[in-house]
Amino acid sequence: GKEFNASHAYLFERQMGPGGEILNSMKYEWTAPGQKSDLVSSAFQNMPRRAAGFDRLYDILDSGEPLVGSASFFTEEEKEYLRSINVKALLEIRVIVNGQHWGTLGFDDVENEREWRPMEVEVIRVAAGVLGAAIERQVKDDMLKTELAERQKLINELELRNAESETLRETTEIITSTLDISEVINRILIQLKRVVKYDSASVWSFQDNVARQIGAVGLPAEASVITQHGLSADEPDFGLWEEGYPYILLDDIQDKYEKFRRPPLDYIHGWLAVPLKLRGRFTGFIALDGNCKGQFTIHDAHLALNYANQVAIALENARLFSDLQAELAERQKLIGELGERNSELERFTYTVSHDLKSPLVTIAGFLRYIEQDVASGDLKRFQMDLERVGDAVEKMQQLLMELLELSRIGRLVNPSVLILFEEIVREAMEATHGRLESGNVRVMIQSGLSEVFGDRPRLVEVLQNLIDNAAKYMGDQPDPLIEIGTRGMEGDLNVYFVRDNGIGIAPEHHTRIFELFNKLDTKSEGTGVGLALVKRTIEVHGGRIWLESEAGKGATFCFTLPGKPKDA
Repeated sequence: GKEFNASHAYLFERQMGPGGEILNSMKYEWTAPGQKSDLVSSAFQNMPRRAAGFDRLYDILDSGEPLVGSASFFTEEEKEYLRSINVKALLEIRVIVNGQHWGTLGFDDVENEREWRPMEVEVIRVAAGVLGAAIERQVKDDMLKTELAERQKLINELELRNAESETLRETTEIITSTLDISEVINRILIQLKRVVKYDSASVWSFQDNVARQIGAVGLPAEASVITQHGLSADEPDFGLWEEGYPYILLDDIQDKYEKFRRPPLDYIHGWLAVPLKLRGRFTGFIALDGNCKGQFTIHDAHLALNYANQVAIALENARLFSDLQAELAERQKLIGELGERNSELERFTYTVSHDLKSPLVTIAGFLRYIEQDVASGDLKRFQMDLERVGDAVEKMQQLLMELLELSRIGRLVNPSVLILFEEIVREAMEATHGRLESGNVRVMIQSGLSEVFGDRPRLVEVLQNLIDNAAKYMGDQPDPLIEIGTRGMEGDLNVYFVRDNGIGIAPEHHTRIFELFNKLDTKSEGTGVGLALVKRTIEVHGGRIWLESEAGKGATFCFTLPGKPKDA
């Protein structure tokens, strides 16, 4: 202002009015000595963006050019307005901040009707640019400071929320990583301490009007002996049970409950309890203890509620897992049995279409031969053909009887009894006496064999099949021998064996031989049902059977059987 020899130097700032309109107000002013200040005048506050009748002046300013208001520039109407505000000349320019109209910088002269020099016009242009840049920088600095402060606040809040979320996430992983309820509770309480600073904590389950402690962290040894209490108004958790409070928060539990003023609980002041709920049903609560008064807040209560939900889920998961494991075990057993039955059914279908069809074809063929024999009177040939028909009928009858026997196992049973295993062996040997004698096979029975509990006739069939198979496949063994005995226990079942020194069985066939109608030597006698019948009988008794053998080195059939009733 001094350099311009002006009366006033001033700065108007653009602002938004209460109704959203644009207003201008004088914010800063320099006044020459002896001149009156306009800064306090209401006439220069909240002025409209454009005063009526002066569009020419506003258009110049809005174009970005200076308004050079020399005496020769103004119209008579404009001069009249200027005289009303005691101004004879003025020089103004818009101040631009961030590309927007921020305000107006100006000089006036109330003494002389002067002509502004080009140098003065250029100076105000430069001054407006410098001022706009300075204001822009200040605005940005202020915005940056505000943004940084808000960002820091957000960072602090996010770090807190992240810690809470991460802790909850880890808690969820804990629930899915183990179904050991003690381990789950202990680890969840440790996680909870990361966001709610307690001194000791405990988890209680509620059943039959009694709260029982099922897990704890940080309890002093003397306080750990208190493991249950009944439903009573003298207990601080009573409101959770009876009133359904969302949580109980006490600044000092000793103010209300006398038992907490005496050892071993007198170390507790601040106390917070949150309920455990499953599908809306109250199942227990988590109690957090603090050594200081007012240790817990409402925010702590809301956080603890999230962890209470996790504990409730963990308890339910453990229960469901236990039930599921039992159900899956039973289902897996049924699936296994169904698979075996399906396999047997497939082989049975094959047998019906092949093994049973073969004797029928034989019978049909030789019946035609018999007809020819009778017509020709050849009695010798008639007798031979008749015998072949009889053999085919006998083979079919044997196969049908064994299939019928197999189907009865597990459905038609005799009462289970305790019987010496040696008696079963002796009875089976008697049934296979002809086979043993014709093959000159020796049988050695281990002394002191224990008792077994089972269906005696079925178990005799098991030993009869195993002994008969052993004698049948001795090969050219000069000293055929079968050994029968026991070799300890498998769980609570006795392990027995039938061992021979015959031709043996290669390992790749050890499973196949127990399948229905599977015969390693298709030309050998038998139907391929015997070992399937043995396996089914052993399994019905709760045991298992397996083979230990190599080709040319004999075979040992091992199987397990119970020595007493299950409930004994």
